[in-house]
Amino acid sequence: MKIALLMDNRGDGNWGSQATTTALVRLLEAAYPGAKVVGVPRSAARPGRGLARRAVERLAPRVALRDAWSSAAGRWCAELLVGSWRRAIEGADLIVVNGEGTLHSQKQTLRWLPALAYASDSVAAPLWIVNTTVEVEIPGHRPLFSHVLRKADRLVVREPTSFDAARSLGATPIAGADCALLADGSEDAEVDSILQGIGVGKEFAVMTGSAVVERWSAEVQAAIARELLSAGLDVLYVASTGEDRQNHARAFANLPVPMLTNDEVGYRAVVGLIRRAKLFVGGRFHLIIFAAKAGTPFVCVPSNTHKTIGLLRLLSAEERLFEMTDHTGQLECVRSTLASGCVQASGVQLRAERLAALALRNASAEEDERAEAYPALLLA
Repeated sequence: MKIALLMDNRGDGNWGSQATTTALVRLLEAAYPGAKVVGVPRSAARPGRGLARRAVERLAPRVALRDAWSSAAGRWCAELLVGSWRRAIEGADLIVVNGEGTLHSQKQTLRWLPALAYASDSVAAPLWIVNTTVEVEIPGHRPLFSHVLRKADRLVVREPTSFDAARSLGATPIAGADCALLADGSEDAEVDSILQGIGVGKEFAVMTGSAVVERWSAEVQAAIARELLSAGLDVLYVASTGEDRQNHARAFANLPVPMLTNDEVGYRAVVGLIRRAKLFVGGRFHLIIFAAKAGTPFVCVPSNTHKTIGLLRLLSAEERLFEMTDHTGQLECVRSTLASGCVQASGVQLRAERLAALALRNASAEEDERAEAYPALLLA
């Protein structure tokens, strides 16, 4: 059996992308013993530069909406969109799209959605879109999202806000959860070695940025770090994007806050570090998942989509999410968490463990009940 995995992010520098895709591949291999998983990276649907790319972004959505791949324009778009990875989908028995981080209004989506439509129309194999957040911020994108998502034989979303968004587009989503809930972490000995190497003690907190970290006040981040340091904790900053690295320089330049990057450690080490931390503060979606699953208390700021809001709805922990501009709320939550002895809110870890069962749906061939909402036991 051949499974074409589109948006294979195992080689991505982002820890969350590594964790989700690695876990998804593991699930697929377990569900289909002996299957060959052929991955296509997220960067694949990037047709050239300049005029060619802009032309495809304008033309390909129109071709996709009309299913006009046999036209001259359609053939041209198809060649630019999938020409470099056509072999990966040809002869596939199943096409699985790892929707993580992609299916919201942005330029790359104007290339990926038509590419998915072409794959669905040209290959005689089921199309699954799984592990996904769905958000359409630009009204003009709604017809394309609706057209392509309804082509999917299986659409598994990872939080309830996306469930509602997909239904509003006329799609029939399945309630799931992110594969990062199944990510494994480094052993304690490796975590000890990392901490020793950067001079961080046994009592520490982890901070990170956000997909919209430029909106987060550097002064407030520094104030949070000072609160943690004054409570006797070391502070470790982790960064897997260039934006988060730049944020470290602007927020913590004058504070003893060492940084670990994706050049130095992989996602398993970050899972292990957050598991050992007394507190996690930041806006990276998957790192919040790592904290929830480990029972590590967290204080959150938003990401670039509604995915974090949806996740915290599932965890019944909305009170731990603060707008970027709510500086007082962020600091007060950090202080109250420190005052309570850094004990995770009751039920959060248990809910995360229950969510891990929903993550299995991303690779399941079983016909799930297409519910009107997420399972009541999770939102009760």
